[in-house]
Order: sequence, then C-alpha cells, then structure tokens
Amino acid sequence: MSDSIADQSPATPPATPPAMSRNAVPNILHVIKKSQLNGTEVRNTVFMSCNLRHMDLRGCDISLSTLDDCKLSNCTVSECDLVNSALHETKFAKSSMENCKVITSPLALRRFCPELRKLIFERCIHSCDNTSPVLLVALRGDPELYYEAMKCFYRLNKFRLKLANLSDYGGISKKAAGNIRNLKLEFHQVRQHLPATLPKPFRDCFKVEIFGMTVRSRDGLFLWAKYVVETFPRLRVIQSGIPMSYVQGANPRTVQLRAGFDVLSQNLRIEGRIFRVTTSSWEAWSWKAAREQTLKWHEL
Repeated sequence: MSDSIADQSPATPPATPPAMSRNAVPNILHVIKKSQLNGTEVRNTVFMSCNLRHMDLRGCDISLSTLDDCKLSNCTVSECDLVNSALHETKFAKSSMENCKVITSPLALRRFCPELRKLIFERCIHSCDNTSPVLLVALRGDPELYYEAMKCFYRLNKFRLKLANLSDYGGISKKAAGNIRNLKLEFHQVRQHLPATLPKPFRDCFKVEIFGMTVRSRDGLFLWAKYVVETFPRLRVIQSGIPMSYVQGANPRTVQLRAGFDVLSQNLRIEGRIFRVTTSSWEAWSWKAAREQTLKWHEL
C-alpha cells in the first residue's frame, strides 16, 4: 500500500451551520473561528480562519486556515495552506501543500480508531514458524500503520536468541530491540557463555518484562539471572528450564543446578515454581514478581 495522491473533486468551503431547533442533533459538534490550536486531537469540528499545529483531526471541515505538522483523517479541506502534514482519506480543494502526504487506504484500516486497530493487530500478528505475519508484510508500504503494528508485534511475541549464532542478531536496530517485551536465550552447550556475548542491541531492551533461559550449569544460572535483573529495569519474570533426565539425577552436574534453583529463590526473595506441565523432556520453572513490581537482586 503506497502513498498516492488521489484525484479530488473540488470541495465546497464549509459554511457556518444553520440554526437548528432545540431538539435537533447537530452533525458538527463545535465551530471554531480565528483561533490558534497546538498539539491536541479534535473530532467532528468546523475550523475557519485558524492556525493549527501538531493536531490530530478526524471528521473535520477546515477552511481558510493554516496547518503545520497535522494529521487529517476523513476531513474536508478548502482554501488552506498545509505544511508537513498527512491527509488520510481527506478531500481537498483550492489549497496549497508543501512536504505533505496524501494517502488513500484500500484496506480501510484508517477508518477505525487507533484503539480498534490495536485490537485487530493483536489478533493478527502472532508469529509462528519463524515467518513474518502476513498483515505485517502487507503494511510495509504504509510507514505509519506498519509502525503501529510493529509495536504490538514486539509486545506480544517471544524472541529467541540462540547462542550458537549470536552474530546473526547484530544487525537488529536498537529501536526494534528496545520494544521487545519477552526475550529468551537458548543454551545448547554446557560451556558457559558470559553476558558480554549478548549482541549490543539486546543490552538496551529496556522494556523486557519476561526473560527465559535454558541453562546447563549452576554458575550460568546465577550469572545470567543477576545480569538480566540488573540490566532490564522492567523485568517481572525469569523462566528457566532443565531436562527431565537431569531432574531425575542422571547427571550430577544438573543435580547441583536443580539445587541452585532454591538458592536463586533466596537471591530474588521469590519462591520458584513450576509454571507449566508438559509432556516434553523439560521442566519449566518461573520466578515472578508481585503485581506492579519488578524483580530485585539480593546478595546472600
């Protein structure tokens, strides 16, 4: 969906609404004349001879006005000067524009308010099979809607880092990494990996709330748990798993790891619990902070 300038029929300048009977319900709620407005959202309003900056306007009739850095949706514009503004499904006539975007939306997503679009995105952008959701791919031509959808994508999905190919993640942008909420590191070797091996963009994941890891040693458990608690200020949950064969005592090293879970509970001052029962070969444990609180590290 690319930005395009659609042919527009001349719009009739809005006139002052006629007087209505006491019981009539007006289509336009307000009329604003000869005023200056800055940085607010307005709907279903007539503007005449106004100076508007950084406004979000929806369903408005605007005439003889100046608009700077405004977003217009389903509006009618006549005899106005527009600079650095975006017009979505908006009719215009006899107006001058500088550095503006005129966007038509065949998918009609812009006809919904942001709150409804958010609900739509939450239903449609869950990642599976390591492929990009179809809706995200379709929105790449519309930077604004794509950004809205990506915010939901990073908030709802779990991102897995495999230490065997960490170099592949070095190219992710700092902005993208900064929106991740659920991060998991997968350890497939017994050899201990230091937090310094984590790609730099992921050290700035300040919105991470859930951190998962599969560990093979007690030292690795404490090392990474302390690191993520002290690095991610919004962290609420640590999840860790160990193979069931290790839980049953088949490997002395992991018997020590299981005992380390009890010590970790003391470091976090939160009791670890099995949070998921599965038929797989892993036992899943979790340390979760109380509601509206974050995890803190306490040296013993």
